[in-house]
Amino acid sequence: MIFWKSGYVYTKKDVFDGLTTEKKPTSQIFSKDFSMTFLDENIALLTYQSYEIDRTGNSFNQAIRSSIWQLSATDKWQLRFHQGTLMPA
Repeated sequence: MIFWKSGYVYTKKDVFDGLTTEKKPTSQIFSKDFSMTFLDENIALLTYQSYEIDRTGNSFNQAIRSSIWQLSATDKWQLRFHQGTLMPA
């Protein structure tokens, strides 16, 4: 499940279907302040901030994001959970 900053909850199928019909965004999305904490040897918590920049150079649409990743039996990291929380302007 993915909890979007808008408050909507999406399934893996929702995300896949959306990516196959996705339109190119009108502005670039940036990210910063990455932090990773291992919850155990095969599970990691990643946190960071995302934002966009308007034509005057000011950031907007800022969100705090967190995701949980799990190392699979085939040594590939897989996203298990993601949440985006909109930050106050």
